[in-house]
Amino acid sequence: QRPNQFKSEEAISRRIVDLFLMKILFAIKSLQAAGGGAERVLSEIASGLAARGHEITVLTYDPPGGQSWYSLHPAIEWVTIEIGDSQSPARLYETARRMLALRQRVREIGPKVVVGFMHSMFIPLGLAIAGAGIPLIASDEQHLRYANAVHRCIPDAFRLDVLEARLVAD
Repeated sequence: QRPNQFKSEEAISRRIVDLFLMKILFAIKSLQAAGGGAERVLSEIASGLAARGHEITVLTYDPPGGQSWYSLHPAIEWVTIEIGDSQSPARLYETARRMLALRQRVREIGPKVVVGFMHSMFIPLGLAIAGAGIPLIASDEQHLRYANAVHRCIPDAFRLDVLEARLVAD
C-alpha cells in the first residue's frame, strides 16, 4: 500500500508545482541591439522568474544564433522569428507575415500568459493572439497609448484582456 500512497503524494506535489509555476512568454522586437531600458527590464524579470523555476521563453525578431546584449538565465529558451530587419521599422507586408508567425509560435509554445514589451511588439502580438484566450500584458513607457488605440479597433468577440504593467523603482 505504501507505493500507491507514494505515487499519489508525488502526483499531488507535481500538481502543486504546476499551480504555482507558470509557462510565460516574453516578447520584444530585439535583444541583439545595444540595450535600452525595455531590453534590460525584460532580461532581468525573465531571468528572475526562470531562477524561481518558471518556464520562460523569450521571442524576438532577431536573426537566429545571435547574442543578447543583456544576459539571460540559462534556463530561458530564446525563440526568433527572422522576418524583416529587427533593427528597422517593419513594412506592412513584414508586419502581416510576423503576425502570422507570432500566432503560430505562440500556439507551439503554449504559454499561460504573454508579456509584450514596447508597442512594436505588443501591438502585432496582441492582434496575432486575439481570440486565443491567452492573456497579454503590455509593457511600454508610453502608458499603453498605442494599445488603447488598437483595442478600440478590435471587435468585442476578439478583445484582449490587456493589463498595464508598471515597474516602480525607488
